[in-house]
Amino acid sequence: MRQNHITPADYVLTGFQISKIAVIVGKNVCLQLDALIKIMPVWAPRLPHYELAAKRIIELNPEVSLTLFNTGNSLSPESEFLSLLSTIDLHHGEFSSTPWKELQVYGAAATEEISEALREYEVDQITPTAFGFSATRVVRQTSRE
Repeated sequence: MRQNHITPADYVLTGFQISKIAVIVGKNVCLQLDALIKIMPVWAPRLPHYELAAKRIIELNPEVSLTLFNTGNSLSPESEFLSLLSTIDLHHGEFSSTPWKELQVYGAAATEEISEALREYEVDQITPTAFGFSATRVVRQTSRE
């Protein structure tokens, strides 16, 4: 099995106000969490190499936004992403301090089923990338009283 080694070198560190979320799915993607977590919150599968990296990262910075999730062993990366989407939106959606505007999905392709699901979250642009796809939406301002 081929593993993808990806670093987010094309991103500019501007803080989490950019409202991007990284979602890593599948067992054949190996990312450098240290670099990715500096520029956006990360959701990654609970796999040994990510658990080791997460432990080290959290020891250095307990405030980091890093979520490890249990994987469905028989799920495809695309199905795994679909199973996570509502939970990600619950944590980073319209009522969070900085609602997500872009999901950077690593390890899955933007299938028609994924595109349909993302439209329910008002995603208006899905762009294939070297690592998977990017999904972008316009976030409505909600009044918080």
